[in-house]
Amino acid sequence: MKGSRAIHHRPYIPYNRLADAARPYICRLAPGADSVTLEWIAKEDGVHRLVIRKRGEESGRRIPITEATVTADKLCENTEYELFIESPTGLVSNVRLFITSQVPEGAVVINYLHPQDTQYDFSGNCLCSPSLVRLESGRLLAGMDLFAPKAGQNTTILFFSDDNGKNWRYLTDLHPFYWANLFLHKGAVYALGQTQEYGDLYIVRSEDEGESWSDPTLLFYGTSWCCRGGGIQHTPMQLTRFGGRLYTSFEYGNWGLSDGHLPGVLSVDEDADLMCTESWSFSELAQYNGKWKENSIIKGESIEGNLVVGPDGVLYDIMRYKVNEWLKMRVNTEAPDAPPEYIAIEEAPVTTSMFRIFPYKGKYLLITNRKTDETATLFSGGKYRNVLSAFVSEDLKSFRLVKDLIDFRDHDPALYGFQYPCCIAEEDGVRMTIRSAFNGAENFHNANYSLYYYLSDEEIMRAF
Repeated sequence: MKGSRAIHHRPYIPYNRLADAARPYICRLAPGADSVTLEWIAKEDGVHRLVIRKRGEESGRRIPITEATVTADKLCENTEYELFIESPTGLVSNVRLFITSQVPEGAVVINYLHPQDTQYDFSGNCLCSPSLVRLESGRLLAGMDLFAPKAGQNTTILFFSDDNGKNWRYLTDLHPFYWANLFLHKGAVYALGQTQEYGDLYIVRSEDEGESWSDPTLLFYGTSWCCRGGGIQHTPMQLTRFGGRLYTSFEYGNWGLSDGHLPGVLSVDEDADLMCTESWSFSELAQYNGKWKENSIIKGESIEGNLVVGPDGVLYDIMRYKVNEWLKMRVNTEAPDAPPEYIAIEEAPVTTSMFRIFPYKGKYLLITNRKTDETATLFSGGKYRNVLSAFVSEDLKSFRLVKDLIDFRDHDPALYGFQYPCCIAEEDGVRMTIRSAFNGAENFHNANYSLYYYLSDEEIMRAF
């Protein structure tokens, strides 16, 4: 086997499992209340058989299949199943697991991963880090990575929709690629990502809507998730165009350091070659001292910054900080190497979870988890993620509730989470992908679903 620098794989097969390359491969699952839809890749011609049965039982249904997308219905509700595919010559796919369940109202399943499914154990068993972009053809491209504590954390899966999110199909795997941030620039789709948590940061480009990708360009050497000294963290936060440059946030550190994560800004001239390392500028890090330290009871989290142009025309980095407060810093757009400047800790209807704040038709939309009286009563852990809401603001200071997008406040916040929304604002509303934990997830954090949700302009305008 010859060496390769390619990061796109359909699918990625670890080197110690190369025999699996000849087997049928199940690349997408989407359980419903009494059904499951799956997509698979055939490695042989001819009729295959889908075997589906209740988990642990020997007997089940055997369904002849030839199409790449199959739906099995008339299943028992809220029941755990296992399934696999047999080829005409007797080769068998990985056994995949799922639980039937109703999906939250208004949501569409992009992908599902049972917490005990081992297909991706080289990277993780949770679907995290949603990313979403609209391509010039109108296609929606969605990404998610595979996470588990102390696991590889090194693979992203891409899916696409050609009907505005009603139906989704598998596209390819990116490996090694984590925290993938998809964006469109001058007709090409790009992805900023890392080899693993705190790993090398690099960029790739696709000229064919994400089916194949360039060799990666290294932007910043990383460390790893186990490095005590910390490393660079660039999660899928939006890129913001301002003054002829593209800006996005990053942090450096880790959860075990006394300073945690310190924020910075990554930027590039919008006319430069994005695939050239030297085109990019990394700011110095904002230090936890001075007014920032004086004004904070605790340092807070200071990660996952939204770069937003304020009503005053200034570019700000607005970060996750703590419940009902965010951290606001000014970006020095005259000196790309200069660190962000602390401005304030401000009240906002957010929690200690990633949120999105972005302009929409002359105002701002905030998509965030929020703390309710019910969640505060049920859960004292501070991770209020079982209610995902939309707010509108004119000044980034006062907020009006548009609606609760997904509301599971009467469910255990330790086990339910609808979090990390990735949003694209369009003329007819906002489309988003949501990292979601319900229906048998390990906990609120370790998501087993990636969901798609559409918030219409009509719903938003009622709150204007």
